[in-house]
Amino acid sequence: MVCDPQDCLSLSFISPPSIHGVQRQLDSANPRLRQVSLKVLAEAPEKSSQATLETLSAKLRDEHADVRQTALQVLTQIATRGEPFAVGEAKACLEDEADNVRSEAVAALAVLSTKGDSNVVQALCDRFEDDSKFVRRGIIQTLGAITDKGSCVVVAAARERLTHPSVEIREHALQALVALAAVGDELTIAAVSACLDDQSTRVQSLAMDALAKLVEPVDESIVIAVSARLESMPWSVTDVRSAAIRALAKLTRKGDERVVAMAVLLLSHPGESVRRAAMEALGTVAQTGDYRAAAEICRLLEDKEPLVRQVAVNVLATIVDKEDSYAFSQVKSRLEHSRADVRQAAAQAILHVVPERDVVAIDLLCDRLQDESPHVRRAIVDSLAQIAGKGNERAISASLMRLQHARAHTRRSALEVLMRLAKRGDSRVVAAASALLLDPKDGVALAAADALASIAGICKWEDD
Repeated sequence: MVCDPQDCLSLSFISPPSIHGVQRQLDSANPRLRQVSLKVLAEAPEKSSQATLETLSAKLRDEHADVRQTALQVLTQIATRGEPFAVGEAKACLEDEADNVRSEAVAALAVLSTKGDSNVVQALCDRFEDDSKFVRRGIIQTLGAITDKGSCVVVAAARERLTHPSVEIREHALQALVALAAVGDELTIAAVSACLDDQSTRVQSLAMDALAKLVEPVDESIVIAVSARLESMPWSVTDVRSAAIRALAKLTRKGDERVVAMAVLLLSHPGESVRRAAMEALGTVAQTGDYRAAAEICRLLEDKEPLVRQVAVNVLATIVDKEDSYAFSQVKSRLEHSRADVRQAAAQAILHVVPERDVVAIDLLCDRLQDESPHVRRAIVDSLAQIAGKGNERAISASLMRLQHARAHTRRSALEVLMRLAKRGDSRVVAAASALLLDPKDGVALAAADALASIAGICKWEDD
């Protein structure tokens, strides 16, 4: 809705703004103009006066929800924290019929109320069952700001909603307990544990996540309860299974064989999210040097899903030593795989299984610069640069030799390696790159120009 031009013009002449000066616009039939007028009112010299507060109070009852929301925003700008009138007005708006007004009221109370204000805390707890998920989320944030962790009133109110008929309210209650309950709270842990048998799989998943955050390791009774739930659920269930294995990894000590065995089993699950969760769990709980875990993670470098392969690369870095010959052999074999995406994952993973300046890895990666896939070559160049390090003579010499390769993409990849490894002013590289400036393949000539710009300080070619 657009302001009436005459009204907006009149408003623009009010300088400096005053309550009386904007009163006519505040009574305009145009709700957009009433909003603008409220914002101007926030700039008035007498903005903290009783008259201003009374004006705002009237607009908090405006027929248009957006005007009421703006009035709340202005209230937080002009009132001081703990001002009884302002807090009372914002609290009353928690009962507004409009979602956006209630949400704004929740945010306003975080600014206006003092920490631990029992009336505000109770009013927010009473709105735990609000119809709007945005209001419910805001309530958690505001309660976190104005109460201490583990507040008895707040935690009791959230626990009470764990048995609410609405799935959404039960989910909200679990999210509230994660954010607001104290770690080790036995009553809360017991109530959340009961949610493991909830009819909703979403509630079960959130309960698993909540236990992982609220239970102090190692609570054997909770570990047994989560393990039993994991083993009893149908194989087709994915979300709860993923949450369960993540929770077990956090609830047990590193090296717990039960969790390692369960995670290894889940690496063969048809659900992508389950395989990712199982790998992440192994990354948390498996001991460094666990050959079984390393072999299983390497196997998933061949997974059909790209996210699974990426997680495999990341997790491998956490469970193997950089001189693990077994892990290196597993990764090396996959550099020859028929699928380019597997070779790419192996090229990324090799960085995590060999030490810096490892000559075997350097020779291997230099040999693979001729790979047909540009994605694989890019991964090889990146890993080679990090393993070899600046000025590595072995990698530089091998790359210089490949500048004469019959395939243009190999020459281009070799130039990219030299650009990253050669030291500034290296005459051999300058001469070799200069010779390729007239290469019949444009990509090679441009790569040579880039290399010269980096190593010799010569300006890059620019296309006309």
